[in-house]
Amino acid sequence: MGRMFINKLNQLYKPKRILYYTEVSEEDIHAFYKGKVPQCIEEYTNAFGTYDYPGVFFIQDLQKEVIGIEYRPNDTRIQYPTQLKSIELDEAFFYSIEIDDDVEINFPFIKNLFSQIAKEDNAHRPYSDLCIKEDAKVISVFHSYKKNRILHEWKLYEDRAVHVVNDNFKNFEKEVLFKSAFTDVITGEYNWNHLEAFLEVPADKNITDYAFAHFDIKQFRVINEAYGHIAANKVLKNVVDAMEKADFVYASARCHNDNFAMLLKDMPQEELTQKLQDFFEQLSVLEEDPFYKVYYKCGVVPMQRAMLSGNRVADVAKVAQSLCTNRKGTEIIFYTDKMHDDISWGNYIKAYVETAIEQDEFLVYL
Repeated sequence: MGRMFINKLNQLYKPKRILYYTEVSEEDIHAFYKGKVPQCIEEYTNAFGTYDYPGVFFIQDLQKEVIGIEYRPNDTRIQYPTQLKSIELDEAFFYSIEIDDDVEINFPFIKNLFSQIAKEDNAHRPYSDLCIKEDAKVISVFHSYKKNRILHEWKLYEDRAVHVVNDNFKNFEKEVLFKSAFTDVITGEYNWNHLEAFLEVPADKNITDYAFAHFDIKQFRVINEAYGHIAANKVLKNVVDAMEKADFVYASARCHNDNFAMLLKDMPQEELTQKLQDFFEQLSVLEEDPFYKVYYKCGVVPMQRAMLSGNRVADVAKVAQSLCTNRKGTEIIFYTDKMHDDISWGNYIKAYVETAIEQDEFLVYL
């Protein structure tokens, strides 16, 4: 077995629930880690009212490992298992990871693994903060297609969500409100609302003219699903760091998802192309897998058209960006007036065709 890859999935909440379980041997547990579920548990997979798939549970109150499945309690619509033992589990937060099922799992291994994770990731979230719960009452393992998903109990030590869901706006200071309005919670970068102010009145920041770029990350969903959201967020943060350090960027923003925008210093197209190529090349390495190359799709609006487009320049940049393909490699496409004319003509044709069909004026010659 090579280097173990840990896919840090997410942090999640489970409410109070009932674990229906069966006592098993050590051989049964090893078989579960390879995908074999005891029949008495497997028959309840995806049953109405279950909170998760069948799993191995390390329960502090039981002082042993069992295999079971979690149910919502006190629901008359649910057909609860009658031949299984049960125990009530309190509501809790969990940190979830995924590893290959050829990694040998046991209780000390899991404790050590999450001890290391806790040193690397403080589980800071937009509206709450978690930390590892050393005396975890529940640790669980779930198997799915050559992977084992492990949930270790963590504890909530700061809850800001309560002020949001209850509309307690008086609990937020002005700086917090400003950041909420104009910054991205994941990367800390300014968002589109902030960048739009530069486009409306660039002179407020002593910017006389500018070119504009809008780009996204090719196959970003693959990174998110294959390597986990923490790895994907790291890619986003690396992009933000690079934009902030770039000497040819006036201002920048993470617009949404994996989409970014930049106000650029004007320069000859060849020079700007090289600057952008170098910029994206330094962002092409995925730290979790050096063999995976990260590529980008970028639409650039030259200075003249950018100035004429004003705060609608992103729409223009997206036109150029839409002409990028999904082939391997970073693509940088500059907007031209011909693109605008072609798109306008295409839209006119499409609109006319629909009207012609409605009015029985559409003829096809063979």
